[in-house]
Amino acid sequence: MSEPLKHNLDRAQARRETGDGRLLARADRLRAWIDQLIEQEREDYLFELKMWIRAVDCFAQIDNHPASEKSVAQRDFSDELRIVRNVALRMNYLCAELMIESAPLDSYSPETIRSTAIVDLSNFVNDLLQPTPQDSLSYLSESLSDVVAIIDELPRQSPISFQTFNAINKQLRQAIEDCLYISLLLSKSSPEHGYLENRHLTAMLESIEDNYLRVYMARVFFEFFNLLRYLGFIAADLHRDRPVRNTLPIFALINAQLRQLTESITNDLIASNILPDDVRDSIDSIVYALQLDHNKIFNHELVDLIGSKDATVIYGKVEAGHGLLRDSIQQTIVALAQIFNKDFKGEDVFDTFATKLEQSLRLRADTWRLLWSMRLFEQAPDKKKVRPLIKMLTHFRETSLKYLMYRDWGVFEGLLDEAILSRTLDDLLRVIHKFSMFLETLLGQVNMRAVLAEHPFDYPDLGNTLE
Repeated sequence: MSEPLKHNLDRAQARRETGDGRLLARADRLRAWIDQLIEQEREDYLFELKMWIRAVDCFAQIDNHPASEKSVAQRDFSDELRIVRNVALRMNYLCAELMIESAPLDSYSPETIRSTAIVDLSNFVNDLLQPTPQDSLSYLSESLSDVVAIIDELPRQSPISFQTFNAINKQLRQAIEDCLYISLLLSKSSPEHGYLENRHLTAMLESIEDNYLRVYMARVFFEFFNLLRYLGFIAADLHRDRPVRNTLPIFALINAQLRQLTESITNDLIASNILPDDVRDSIDSIVYALQLDHNKIFNHELVDLIGSKDATVIYGKVEAGHGLLRDSIQQTIVALAQIFNKDFKGEDVFDTFATKLEQSLRLRADTWRLLWSMRLFEQAPDKKKVRPLIKMLTHFRETSLKYLMYRDWGVFEGLLDEAILSRTLDDLLRVIHKFSMFLETLLGQVNMRAVLAEHPFDYPDLGNTLE
């Protein structure tokens, strides 16, 4: 072998060995830092920072947004950019909370610096600039401040094109990729929360004999619980009356990860040969139902959410979208668990779990109450009863409508709009008559649900519901 070739091979080998050594050392520092955060009860800040980093990256991809009636070329991305700015500010705050005083972490030895600099000086510079996780956080914080400053300098009255929105997101993404420890943190797949410590769920998983299936299902359940934890941040904003439009990146993250998860289950599990036919069919049905819920939430419930200027409409859409996603994911977790343990109950893992039976019972009772009230109004029309009736219809839309089939949503909302816009009592009566016929048909369909087969309905007298 010629000397130049041998020299090049030696350098390549040294680069690989040194690179692996740096990566291992970096991973050790990251683990030590995370242990310090856990000891100081700051790991929730880290989870939230990771969530927002992933969320803003998903938000940059238009396919993850709720459906919009406008094309990308027609849209003004000013609102989206303001959301990115607000998220960047939140991430900056989290960086400050995580840059804690801690025990010093091991640094590189002079021997390591000399040997590494010889074979790979360009890559080693990054290690010198970010020797600890705190240094990476400081670098990220500066980059976030730069992004906010750039957004603030843009003309406020001019529409923002997709190209501008995309360019700023690229800058933000590159800044995150340049943070050595943040990039390493995001690539780690170790569990982030102890939801799987639930003894009922653990017992169910331990009962699965096939090792591959047991490990795969553990990962599936973990990812579903992670989605529920993301939804917890949306719930917190709803309860604290914060600007809920800023939760759209979280919806984008859930949209992307739900799509990836259902595709993974379909390709890696349902299409495999390790499942008995009955188990495969059950999982296939559950995934299909989840995909239907997923589509109706992002293509109907949250449609054009960003473009809305009405705070009440925005809050209502976010609240409904959050509730539907939470219920759908919880139902999916329980249904999957019951494939492997028929005695598994939703209450064993969720304090506020509502089954399909409970939802159907509530829907039937509320539909009957609405139909009863409309019949009362038709029998004795009175302008004083218009407001209570419209209020009752609006309340049904915000609560029980989500338990109807997706195809019925548009019919109900169309009739409700007609009722609200009616100018005279006679106009309203014509709408109410159509509404009553629709609800009669709907009530019959609800009564035909399999879960209500052993729960007959006696159509009770509800008295004067419009007083």
